[in-house]
Formats: sequence, C-alpha cells, structure tokens
Amino acid sequence: EAMEKNLKILPGIAYSFSQPIQLRVAELISGVKSDIAIKLFGEDLNILKEKADEIVKVINQIDGAEDVKAEQITGLPQLQIKIDRQKIARYGINVADINQIIETAIGGREAGKVFEGDKRFDLVVRFTPEARSDIEKIKNILIPSSNSSTIPLSQIADVFVEEGPA
Repeated sequence: EAMEKNLKILPGIAYSFSQPIQLRVAELISGVKSDIAIKLFGEDLNILKEKADEIVKVINQIDGAEDVKAEQITGLPQLQIKIDRQKIARYGINVADINQIIETAIGGREAGKVFEGDKRFDLVVRFTPEARSDIEKIKNILIPSSNSSTIPLSQIADVFVEEGPA
C-alpha cells in the first residue's frame, strides 16, 4: 500500500504488483527476465535510445540496483538486397528463385534427414558462418539463368549492409 501511494504521484506511470507465478507468466509474455523493467515506447529510435541511456544512469545511482542495462534498439547491421527487376527479366530469372537461393545460402534449408538409431536429425545446407558474414561472398552467390548460365548476385542486385533497428 505504501508503494502504491508513492507511485500514484508519478504522472504517466503504469505499474502493477504481482505474485511469483504471475511474474513467470509476465516474463514469458513480455520477454523481460528481471524483477523490475522499464519499457519505453515511441516512434523515434534515436530518442528512445537517448532516454533509455538517461534512465540507466539514474537507476545505476540507486543502492542495490544491479545488472542495469538498456536493450540495444539501433545499430544492428542488416543485409539489404535490392533486386533489379529489369536485369533479372533479361536473364529470365524471377524474384522467388533468387529469394530461395539467398534464403538457402544464408538461413539454410532442409536437404534431408539423417537417422541415427531411433533419433532423426534434419540435414540443413547453408554457407559456412564465415561466408554468411562476408558481403563479398554473398555478392558472388551464383544465380542460374534461363539459358543455363550463372550470374553473380551483384550483377542483378545491389547488395549492402546498413544500420537498422534491433
């Protein structure tokens, strides 16, 4: 009751008190594994990051506060592949085929099953971790054309890495 009374004076704050099982359910729903979490919402990721950093500084000054951190919301590299539809049309290639090849090379695709006694394992085919993280190797993924030749991805698409949200 004392906490509730003190929290009511803070404008714009939504809070709740819960029991241990409720904490576990809340953790599963929210993705937050700590007893206390502060969530910020907004459209501008740069402002959210700035405010989160300010909050971390304030909370770090509180006795007993441990493992205080703001989740990374910006700055994660994202691979961008912009396919030139005019170029692929000249080679008789469609976007779905390119997507499938890239998905297999980077994300992997099940190629079959391996049986070991009663156990069954998926056999997944994909590039090595080094090749998946090397943009030059990704640019050189060979795409089959309708005339049985192959074209490097870089000749039919712009391939680059840019900063994106987390």
